[in-house]
Amino acid sequence: MKICLVGKNLTNYVLANVLAKKKLPIDIVYNFELKKNDSSRTLAISNNNYKYLKKISKKLNFSSWPTKKIKIYVEGKNSKELLKFTNNNQEVFNLIKYNEIFKSFSKNM
Repeated sequence: MKICLVGKNLTNYVLANVLAKKKLPIDIVYNFELKKNDSSRTLAISNNNYKYLKKISKKLNFSSWPTKKIKIYVEGKNSKELLKFTNNNQEVFNLIKYNEIFKSFSKNM
């Protein structure tokens, strides 16, 4: 059995990493296009998912900024709060630079 993942994205790289550790053969198929990457893009990953990523990717190198509260606002003049994430002053998310974690997982493949 061979597993084929379609698309060159972070989700497929994480999944391929997990499956490769189980000694399963994997192909990642994608359309090669040069796209401009936004180097300022960040991901907010839940604390539990961040711990899982660190567990499965000990060799990988990416930094994060622990966050205890995130507020999401509606864009515009009268900016109003749409969502708020908090948990009794404990870390709820880790902010990670997308390019940094993507490059780290793609180099590991």
